[in-house]
Amino acid sequence: MVDYRTKLDIDFDLSKKQMDILQRNTDTIVRAVPGSGKTTILTLKIKELLIDNPNIRQICCISYTNVNVEDLENSCTRKVDSELLHKVEFLTFHKFCLQYILHPFSYLYRSNSGLRPYKKIFNYREHGLLLTKFLEESGADVLDIKEITDSQSIYYNIKHKAGHWIPISNKLKSNTIIKYWNFLNVNKLIDLNLINLLSLFIIQENKFVKRALNKTIDWMFIDEFQDVNDIQCEIIEELLTLNG
Repeated sequence: MVDYRTKLDIDFDLSKKQMDILQRNTDTIVRAVPGSGKTTILTLKIKELLIDNPNIRQICCISYTNVNVEDLENSCTRKVDSELLHKVEFLTFHKFCLQYILHPFSYLYRSNSGLRPYKKIFNYREHGLLLTKFLEESGADVLDIKEITDSQSIYYNIKHKAGHWIPISNKLKSNTIIKYWNFLNVNKLIDLNLINLLSLFIIQENKFVKRALNKTIDWMFIDEFQDVNDIQCEIIEELLTLNG
């Protein structure tokens, strides 16, 4: 049996389940309660891969928020040698989609829906006044406009229904969000939800993109998987067949 204390330069013992995780080289879901050492094991798994596989080109470590990403990066920085750590990239899901899918492959996207994979991201502080004016001139619901201006944000999800991805909100009418999408197109903007959605369309419609990702990324780790939304789950399923 491998002496993981020596190999990974740690001063604590690993449980049988933790060692099993380190030994696996297939797609694996790890369920762990808070405080159980999930981040530590994730870090040690990355370290072991880098030690055992000198030809690894890129590992992507994705988490839900910038804070989670920073925590993972700090954990790896403490435990992984700097000459190996440059092969690991720490990203949010949105940053992953922008960097690996949307920006390099946006030219492949074709759609009759009117949505476009623009690179500039909507920010209410910068674009809020323009949005309010656009919605008023478009005849959007008055209460919806008030909700947007009061909260200074637009919260909505995109759900798959009857073969289509449609916007869903607990506070705003779907028609208002469609008008908001029109605003984004007119002003050559994109938001976080559309970053995910258009990235999904690109990889679904272009096997070349999956082949390109397969040549670039050797391993992918997704932290806080319970926070992944429907579209992100679809992206993950597509990436499970990276060979296209």
